[in-house]
Amino acid sequence: MAISSEWLNITSNMHDEPRTINVNLCGTSPGNYAIDDVDPGARSHGAFFPDYIGDMTNGYAFIKAVFNITSIDTIKGIVNGKFSGTVRNMVGQTLEITDGRIVNGSLKAGVTRY
Repeated sequence: MAISSEWLNITSNMHDEPRTINVNLCGTSPGNYAIDDVDPGARSHGAFFPDYIGDMTNGYAFIKAVFNITSIDTIKGIVNGKFSGTVRNMVGQTLEITDGRIVNGSLKAGVTRY
């Protein structure tokens, strides 16, 4: 399977919501993006922070997830979608995210090539 050289980097605003995400999705168009821990460097990957302002050291990596991106505006830097999945922290604790939503999420300016 060929890996895309174009990625979407999506971050949520910790000032609006202390539960934050930072994900890199391998592609540039609306659709479903899977995350798995088989080869996280070559495919979509990301992190979840349950309380970024209170304890930004307690980060969780997505080990299994699906991001359904419904709309992308690279000019305005806005992305919308839904996601669910499993995240794990450095001590092995896991959390299930069942109804995650990206509403007017921040998309880094343009599309970055790696």
